[in-house]
Amino acid sequence: MLELIKILAVAFINVAIFTRIANFGFERVGLPPRPRAIAVFIFITFFEFVALVFLIRDFRTSLQTLMFYYMPFIVMWLMKDLLEASRKERERSEAERNTNEWVRYDEDEIEKRDD
Repeated sequence: MLELIKILAVAFINVAIFTRIANFGFERVGLPPRPRAIAVFIFITFFEFVALVFLIRDFRTSLQTLMFYYMPFIVMWLMKDLLEASRKERERSEAERNTNEWVRYDEDEIEKRDD
């Protein structure tokens, strides 16, 4: 049982650190939030699998370790990043809508003052 807890703790820490680093790197490249989340998911999955193959030196065991110990955390970070992306898009669209309303309001005020 202790071995399982250690594996899960290492998997969580490993995925959390590498996901944040990859997210920052892809953000610096200039990817929009939603494609960046998917690119980070693919990159981290590939990176973790290659690392496990080199660490364990067995393809089948590496694949099982990735699927059962690492994938839940990788998918969790993907969902978190996708939720953040949709929140940012919603905030941006609301800000644009509010800005357009203020512009219309100011134009109406200017027309009233001119009359």
